[in-house]
Amino acid sequence: MGQIGQTFDHIYDKKEITELSVVAYTDSFFCGYWSRDDMLLKADYFSGEKALDLMKQLLNEFPDAALKMLSSTIPFVHVPKAQYEDAGFELYFKGLYDLRKRKRHDKQLDAFKNLDANTLYYLERTLCNEIKQEERSVETVHISTAMSNYAYLTESDCLIYLQGSSLHICCHRDGTFLFYNQFYCAGVNDYLYFILAVLQHFNIDYTSLEIQLAGEIDKSSRLYSNLKTYMPGLRLMDDLVQTREDLPSGKQLYFDLFLARTCV
Repeated sequence: MGQIGQTFDHIYDKKEITELSVVAYTDSFFCGYWSRDDMLLKADYFSGEKALDLMKQLLNEFPDAALKMLSSTIPFVHVPKAQYEDAGFELYFKGLYDLRKRKRHDKQLDAFKNLDANTLYYLERTLCNEIKQEERSVETVHISTAMSNYAYLTESDCLIYLQGSSLHICCHRDGTFLFYNQFYCAGVNDYLYFILAVLQHFNIDYTSLEIQLAGEIDKSSRLYSNLKTYMPGLRLMDDLVQTREDLPSGKQLYFDLFLARTCV
């Protein structure tokens, strides 16, 4: 999740920016500015009551840049395409989520690359209205779809992403989707519990396979050390994002911006 300490600006000329990736959180946005040669030249974070207004300024500042937006929030459900009916959108959430807080949100749907299923989720209505007014190319995706698409394209068995107190896990086997979910974690033991429980449930041999890890974690942390003890093949994805200059923080922190751009 984007934070003030993760922001930077390496833009020399605004004309360099050809694409924007925006990660929508519950009450904030993390924004990436990309060049034609795939470099992340700027990262910005907008939060609070004026977050949407600040993002509008961003869009106006780069009117010709394509826009890709990723939602990382709940509620979401995965529904086989053969069973999906547009008229019953809300019914798929029944018994899983309370939708009363989604009255001012619009329905969204996207599809997996390797699974005959849709992801159903919601985006805040004022944000959707702003997107609809854009004349540029705009694509949206839910993080569960994006992580599955990434795992499929890279032939990964397990992809773990840490965002604040949220743990996101996506599992595949032989290119087939097995599982995605997100969990609230209050401490290191919670992360360990959920990760190991999921891997054991799906019989993923974490003692020998490569497990990919990204987000708000670094190699000096207690959590990373504990995970590495159980998973010798754990790989911190700190080499996916290219930047013009070195960053004081690890590049694994920008994985969600990378996902928004590449896995729609």
